Amino acid sequence: MTSTIAEAWLLAGAMLLGCSSRAAPPVSDPVSRACSAQAKAYCERLLSCTPTFASLFYSDGDDCNATVQQRCETFAAMPGVSVDETRVSGCSSNVSAMSCGDFLSASARGDVSPFACVLSGSRGTGEACFEDWQCAAGVCVIAAGTCGTCEVPLAVGASCTSGEAVCGPRDAAYCDLGGTGTCRAYGGVGAACEPQQDPWCRPGLSCRPSTPHVCEAPPTTPNAPCDGLGADECSFPAGLTCAGSCEPIRPTGLGESCGDLLHVCRAGTYCSARGICEAAPVVGESCGGSSHGLYLCQLPALCVNGTCVDPASITCR
Repeated sequence: MTSTIAEAWLLAGAMLLGCSSRAAPPVSDPVSRACSAQAKAYCERLLSCTPTFASLFYSDGDDCNATVQQRCETFAAMPGVSVDETRVSGCSSNVSAMSCGDFLSASARGDVSPFACVLSGSRGTGEACFEDWQCAAGVCVIAAGTCGTCEVPLAVGASCTSGEAVCGPRDAAYCDLGGTGTCRAYGGVGAACEPQQDPWCRPGLSCRPSTPHVCEAPPTTPNAPCDGLGADECSFPAGLTCAGSCEPIRPTGLGESCGDLLHVCRAGTYCSARGICEAAPVVGESCGGSSHGLYLCQLPALCVNGTCVDPASITCR
């Protein structure tokens, strides 16, 4: 099970963000308005609250606005996805009004997404999908290949012996595949936990150093203590990682050294097996051969089955 906030954010970045100026696929004006409003609110808070982290994905605010809107419109054009423009204004206002502390906490939990208030799915159980946004139940399970099926997430206590089983909601439960074989609830604040193993803390919380270890909100300021045992002891959305103590990550560019927790390659590059940030492969080229795999393709392309593909070209019907 992938448990780290850092991995989740980087993978989310690869899915949600981009650095291309290509024209977005044809969409209606309401879709463009909705995606633009959410992109503006999200990017303003992101760059204002965590500029170091934002620099891993974007060159500036304009780049953030343009590429988040483009990806939003790409998702909106997928079969089964619709846009409820009446919800967008309130959602955008809520994001804009958040303090940085609230924004970072919500981001770490996965509660702040530039698409959450824009996109909703209508595909039922068993129908083909590529993204969660296409499904009415909010879960697309891909067992193999490019396309999966929409599924209803399993409730806490249900058997989940299959590796493709999804417990839900995603941010509230997980499959204890190596233990009880059932869906278990994530631990909340103050719950007992074990670093890098069951029981896991709820997304957005960290298994902090103490005796015993307990689930707590990770520090968002530098120099806070961490012991390196629990994943994501420091707030990665706040631009921090555990390196003796909570230290600011150091975005690195093309040709620079990488490969440790502090030095993370910027968007458009990846950390190669040589420990150097190299240009990421583009659409049609092979991917997946990096030592860390933070950015497998030149965004907004996605690495699918070992090849970089344009997400706008993916149709699961």
